[in-house]
Amino acid sequence: MKKILIGVLALIIVGGIYFATQYFKPHKNIETAKEDVSITAPNLFSAFSDNEAKANTDYLDKIILVSGEINEVTVDDSSNVNVYLNVGNDGFGSVSCNFSSEEGQKALNYKNGQVVKIKGVCTGFLMDVVLNKCVLVD
Repeated sequence: MKKILIGVLALIIVGGIYFATQYFKPHKNIETAKEDVSITAPNLFSAFSDNEAKANTDYLDKIILVSGEINEVTVDDSSNVNVYLNVGNDGFGSVSCNFSSEEGQKALNYKNGQVVKIKGVCTGFLMDVVLNKCVLVD
């Protein structure tokens, strides 16, 4: 009984330490961080639509530098700016780049059809490939 109690206590301590290190880990500065992958918007979208499991392994939670043509720029109710990149599939899906309101103000100056480079963290695939914490790259 004593061994079980010690084992459980050790597990709780190790779990607590792991949780604390993850919780208090500093956020990556996307603007200064080096990208893990550089890819075009159509190729990124194709990777997810062709084989989502493999694309998750290759791109999920990584910093992606994506280049492509702007299809649409929108502002949501929280003043966050979303830039949708054309992936060449007649409007069914895109690469959705989500900016904070401060960084997004720069993106509001861009127009549909303009080619841009955007860096962000890939968070998965719904109908769009989603990049969060995005910044524009010159």
